[in-house]
Amino acid sequence: MTDITSLEQNVIPCKSIDWVCKAVPRSDGSRIDIYYGIEGTNVRLRSFNDIMGYCERNKIQCDKNLFNFSGKNIESGKVTDLLNLNEANLLEVRIPRTYKEAIKVPEASKWEDAMKQELKVMYERNVWELVKPPKDAKTLSNRWVYTLKRNEQNEIVTYKARLVAQGFNQIKGESYDEVFSPVVNFSIIRLFFTVFVCLFKWLNVQIDINNAYLYANLDEVIYMSQPEGFVVEADKVCRLKRAIYGLHQSGRHWFLEMDNVLKELNFLKLEWCNCVYMYKNKLILLLYVDAIILFAKNRKDLELGIDLLKRHFELKVLGKTKKLLGIEFMEVDGKLFIHQNSYIDKVCNLYSKFKFPISSLPIPKGQVLSKLDSPCTKPEVEEMSNLPYRNLLGSLAFIAGRTRPDIMYAVNLLSQFQSNPGIKHWQSLL
Repeated sequence: MTDITSLEQNVIPCKSIDWVCKAVPRSDGSRIDIYYGIEGTNVRLRSFNDIMGYCERNKIQCDKNLFNFSGKNIESGKVTDLLNLNEANLLEVRIPRTYKEAIKVPEASKWEDAMKQELKVMYERNVWELVKPPKDAKTLSNRWVYTLKRNEQNEIVTYKARLVAQGFNQIKGESYDEVFSPVVNFSIIRLFFTVFVCLFKWLNVQIDINNAYLYANLDEVIYMSQPEGFVVEADKVCRLKRAIYGLHQSGRHWFLEMDNVLKELNFLKLEWCNCVYMYKNKLILLLYVDAIILFAKNRKDLELGIDLLKRHFELKVLGKTKKLLGIEFMEVDGKLFIHQNSYIDKVCNLYSKFKFPISSLPIPKGQVLSKLDSPCTKPEVEEMSNLPYRNLLGSLAFIAGRTRPDIMYAVNLLSQFQSNPGIKHWQSLL
């Protein structure tokens, strides 16, 4: 028999959680959205129902008196007094979608610096040369893509701008041909961490190659317009010399460049799996696009591997692997744990308006699902067309394949109905 007292002791008191309250005024100034989160996480809860659901899932004893969502219809200037917030927490930084938007937002100077930094790297790597385009030459357009890099406390670390060619206008056979580029399988990553870190106690380090694609030479003749906001000579275009982001073939060219460099450095590529290299039985290197994981027996060998790569690339040494491909790595007392708590919280917040039912099983015992539960009438089809069944299913499949095999059966079962899901399928998915 289960001891009720022991169960109660496993419940976390609500007051012990570092709740953070944020108020975001809307553009018209007549309404304020209140959000609650947890210090150091990406949790974002916008209603008391969201909080109740989050507390249920994480065994937290919910206390309604700790939360105040009454900030709606209050003047923006009074929010700080009401919620005792500091000014830095009042507004989230909005990521611009276009160049014109980037130069008009309050953070315009930071986005401009980010664009200048991107172009500085491109000039240093000799990514293009300005030429007058030949007659009948097809010129690709491009666009700026903006992102924010955050630390573990969700604080903004870097404003990043990337110039991306609009490769969807390329024509196969004219400006590109082969595009396949291998990456290391996550099952291999998990296996190597299990064997070399957990069993053999090897060290590991995560490395990112700065602007990796721009190291790769481009074989094809491709013309691209000059970047918006930084046109030098209006009658000229960029003749690309390096594999700029956005082209169909850029990933492949980068892999071939990296593969050649590793061979020059006397790394031996394993034949039985993609993107795994060894160096004199001292180092193991795993490659996933521009992300590298190095394993070594000791600190001296690890530094040797880093120095070898520095001969050819500018790189960032990120330390022990903590986050990779949406997976978080955590070492506790010599044991290694992998989880996707942050990603799961994001998924829960994204679909929180659908009110997840509380369940201790991935799928109820005795649940029978079939195509007979699919919509038959036009109103039923229209109702299901407004529900993001495939999107949620894709997120759950990613979680199941990485860290939660316990939900794999339920995900595989529900994926059978994704072409025409019904309400019963949707409720089971939730």
